[in-house]
Amino acid sequence: MRVLIAGPENARLVALSGYLTFRGFTVDHAPDVADARALLGHIRYRGLVAGIELGSIEHPLLADLLRVAKASPEGPRTVAVVRSALSSTARWPEADLILGAELPMSHLASVVCASLAG
Repeated sequence: MRVLIAGPENARLVALSGYLTFRGFTVDHAPDVADARALLGHIRYRGLVAGIELGSIEHPLLADLLRVAKASPEGPRTVAVVRSALSSTARWPEADLILGAELPMSHLASVVCASLAG
């Protein structure tokens, strides 16, 4: 199964990529929205994980990317990893799963992996 991780590279996303690779996923990383859109247009992904930094310039673009991916008929399962304890489905309706980046890495990775595998 193939997964796309989109967003500025940081330690959390790199660790998540390593965990998913260890669990048998093929992982691509797109550091910006333009690259992510290009990959989504050419490759079928099981999951899209967006690392969202609230207040960053990429924040609304990543939210839009999640919305576009979720709207496609055979689109990937969408996961938002948001750096804010105030994350909620009311604020991120475009994501199938919303996780706070503050979660312990072992918990974050296992929940993302289970979500994509199921």
